[in-house]
Formats: sequence, structure tokens, C-alpha cells
Amino acid sequence: MDFLASLVNCSKLERLGLDSNMLGGSLTEAAANLSIQMTHIAIADNQLSETVPSGVKNLVNLVMLDLSLNQFTGALPASIGQLPKLHSLSVFSNRLSGKIPSSIGNISLLSILDLHDNRLQGTIPPSLASCENLLQLDLSLNNLNGTITNEVFSITSLSILLNLSRNHFTGSLPSAVGNLRSLSEMDISWNKLSGEIPASLGDCIKLEKLHLQHNFFGGSIPSSFRSLRGIQNLDVSHNNLTGLIPSYLQTIPLLYLNLSSNSFEGEVPKLGIFGNKSALSVQENDRLCGGIPELELPRCPTENTEHQKFSSLELVLIIIGCLLLGLAILLLFVFCLFKKRKDRILRTSLEESYVPVSYENILRATDGFSPSNLIGIGSFSSVYKGRINDSGAFVAIKVLNLQRRGATRSFRAECEALRNIRHRNLVKIITACSSIDFQGNDFKALIYEYMPNGSLEK
Repeated sequence: MDFLASLVNCSKLERLGLDSNMLGGSLTEAAANLSIQMTHIAIADNQLSETVPSGVKNLVNLVMLDLSLNQFTGALPASIGQLPKLHSLSVFSNRLSGKIPSSIGNISLLSILDLHDNRLQGTIPPSLASCENLLQLDLSLNNLNGTITNEVFSITSLSILLNLSRNHFTGSLPSAVGNLRSLSEMDISWNKLSGEIPASLGDCIKLEKLHLQHNFFGGSIPSSFRSLRGIQNLDVSHNNLTGLIPSYLQTIPLLYLNLSSNSFEGEVPKLGIFGNKSALSVQENDRLCGGIPELELPRCPTENTEHQKFSSLELVLIIIGCLLLGLAILLLFVFCLFKKRKDRILRTSLEESYVPVSYENILRATDGFSPSNLIGIGSFSSVYKGRINDSGAFVAIKVLNLQRRGATRSFRAECEALRNIRHRNLVKIITACSSIDFQGNDFKALIYEYMPNGSLEK
């Protein structure tokens, strides 16, 4: 790199590109004496060593500096914070050590900061919060430690990448992470983070890739994740997560889902991503069952309905019971009269309220479509239990998934059929909703009488 000294007199030189050669030696102070007009320096993928010269601060018009994929050692000079026009700083895959200089926070126009794959130590400087134009921050594969502070998540301009993986961060993930509403990829895997996954992560509605694996997160997957409608890759493997696998994950267009090495329990869903074995991993969750056959999980336990033979004692008890049959018939007769009267009152109450309901009514009736109110899921819809009037009577609310092809046609066909059909073995239609939700999307639902004793299947 000694030839740099011969470029000092090139007073109008603006760009220097020497990427992917076999240049060795050091980036001497001669680099600091290059033309003040210099805007771009790219010397990546070479064999440069020693330190990054502090005199680089003299290149005050520098917009892009790329020294990645070399063998630079020592600390990143604090003087780099004196480059007011710098937009992109890439010094990844070197042997830098020491702390990240807090002076980087002075570079207000910085949009890309990539320092991954070095030997940097200490904590993330709070001054990074002053980089209000930062789009991409990659500090992965270093020896950084401490907690991830709120300042990192106050950089609301982050939209391309936040990568803090493969460090030694501890503590919980702050709820301030929900401020990154424009971020498309977040990777905080391979750290020592603990506590529950914050529900505010559901506010990061632009996320496409989320990697939380190899930490110590506990609790369940937050219900707020149902808001991540654009998520494609989700990895929460190798944590301490518990509870059921959320059924709403079936409705999100995931391309990859890794839930392995946790403590999930219950039945594995079968629709959506759960029907694609090659894109799904649920291994090492000993209490899971069901799912598609290809997963080779044990069958979920069912209630034993096989008839057992009567023992002698049971026969005696039956005979004694027959003596009380008369009394039982009388009590049953009284109960039937009471139930019939109660059903008539309930039917009258429901019929009097046969008016169209709004999306807001249904949202409130189902407690925000809470999973605890979910009765079942079909091809075109999900059915929830809820109350829609002051009578306190439960109803079954069938919400159409209009993103599925044919769902609208199914809604119209069902409405047409229920206009003309009445039968004692069909639950009665109470009312319907054809409206829009709070985001302006079409919303359709049918409200039926609720079957308090469960379905025929159960």
C-alpha cells in the first residue's frame, strides 16, 4: 500500500476502489493526506494489517468507507466520529478489539454501520441513539456484553437489519423493542437473554425475519405475534418456552418455522406452515403430539369411550338405582319444564336482537379474537365463543378468512342457504356482519346459537 503516498497530489481524486486484490501492509497515515474531495474509499477483501489510522478524520467529505475482510487490529479510532458526511461504515471481518467508540454517535447521517465478526468488547454505546438515519446495524460475532439498553431500540429509522447475534448479552429484552415498527430483519440469537419474549415485539409489523434462538427465554409465544402478518422466517429454538403452540401461526404465510428444543406441549396444528415438514422443526419437545403423520409424533390422548362389562357390584348398584327411577323421572320432568322455559326466554331474547352487528361489536364480544375464545378452525373460517348483547347469552361467531380463495363465495352461499333452511338438528343463524375492520379490510362473520355442551365430535 506504499503507493498511496503517490496519490497525495491528486487534489481532485474523489473515489478509490481497490476491493478484492492481494494488497498487504498497512493503511499508513498517507491515507489521511489524500484529497479532501475524497468521498468513497473501498479497500475491502485484501490482506491489510495493523491499525486503522486516526488521521482518516481529515477526509471530511467522506461518504463511504469500506475496510472489511482484512486483518486490521487494535481499536477503531475515536476520530472516525469526525466524519460528518459519512453514510456507510463497514469494517467487518477484521481483528478489531477494544470498545465501540461513542464518537460514532456524532455521525448523524450514518445509515449503515457494519462491525460484525471482530473482537470488540464492552457494551453498546448509548450515543448510537443519536444516529437518527441508521437503516442497518450489524454488531454480531463480537465479544460485546451487558444488557441491550433502550437506546438501541430508540433508533426508529432501522428498517433493513438489526443484528446483535453471537455476543454475550444478558438480561431481558426491553419492551422498547416495539419501537422498531419499520424493521424487516432482527437477529438477537446466540446470546444469554432471559425473561419472557416481550409482547411489544408484535408492534414490529414489518418484520420478515426474526431470530431468537439459543437464548434462555421463558414463558409462551406472545399472542401479539398474530400481528406479524408479513413474517416469513421465525426461529425460537433452543430456549425454555412453554405452553401450547399458537393456532394463529397456521394463518401466517411463514416459509420457515423452528420451535425445536423447548418445552411446548399439546397438539401440533396441521394447517399452513405445519403441513410442510421440510420447513418446520418441532423436535425435542417431549410433550407435543399430533400434527401431520410425517412429523412422527405420538397420537394425542382421547377420552376412552369403550363400554366396560358390568361387575357384580355394579349390577347391584344398578338394581338399587332402579328403585329410585321413579324419583329420577319426576326430577327429570321438572328439569325439562324449567329448561324449556329457559330456552324459550333465551330464544325470544336472541330473536329480539336480530339486527346486523358491527366489526367493533364482534371484536369486543370475542375479547379481541382471543385464543381462549377460539372454538375451532375450518377451511375458510375460525369460530369464536362470545356475547353480543346484554342478555348474557353466549353465541358462536364464525369469522371468515377472506384471504383464502373462495371464502367470499362460501359466505354468500351459506347466507343464501340459511335464508331458506330450518331444521332441529341445525344450529340457528342469529345475525350476520358484512363490514370492514379498523384497517379498512373487508370483514364478514356469521353469528349462530352457541352449543353449550360442545360439538358432536367431542
